[in-house]
Amino acid sequence: GYIGAAYATLISFTFMFFVYSLNAKKHIKLNLETLKVFCLLGLFSFCFYITYFIQFENIWLGIIFKLLVILSILVLTFSMKFFFYKDITLYLLKIFKN
Repeated sequence: GYIGAAYATLISFTFMFFVYSLNAKKHIKLNLETLKVFCLLGLFSFCFYITYFIQFENIWLGIIFKLLVILSILVLTFSMKFFFYKDITLYLLKIFKN
């Protein structure tokens, strides 16, 4: 069904990403900090599972809880210095320019 197709697409796109990135290493030097990438992936996965398994009967409590999770993600990523100051100012300028 459609869920199987979604999983097949996810697996195939993940596989293609790794094949392309391994092939690109021959031509382009990418400076990826894999520890930071995996920490971010773990943080987002943890927060997703928290919001997925903790459900509230009241919709407003659910919205407030999810907003608090999003804010905690922002605070954690900024406190761990995953982003450079130049990147943050560039994105903020793009947001507020529109």
